[in-house]
Amino acid sequence: MSCVAFAFGLAFAAPLFGAVLSAPPQSGKPVLVVHWPWQDAVASVHASGGYVLGPVRAPFGFLATSEDTEFPTLLAEMATVIVADGHRLAKLCGVI
Repeated sequence: MSCVAFAFGLAFAAPLFGAVLSAPPQSGKPVLVVHWPWQDAVASVHASGGYVLGPVRAPFGFLATSEDTEFPTLLAEMATVIVADGHRLAKLCGVI
């Protein structure tokens, strides 16, 4: 893929990512967990009382959820980079 094609793809995807990342996470709904590749983010999700929805192989992020109302807050206090509302993204990806 050329740099020009990558730049155009990023320009068109930026509003979608901005809309997804700007919404605060809701209790009981999926959250988008973005992390550094060297972090064990799955362990952070489990330690926060949640579980991973998918995708199974994603280098920087995945969707997770929990019935615990404090899950997004607990997860944000861990070493993850971003915890954002993932409900719309989960619907878009067909996870829920």
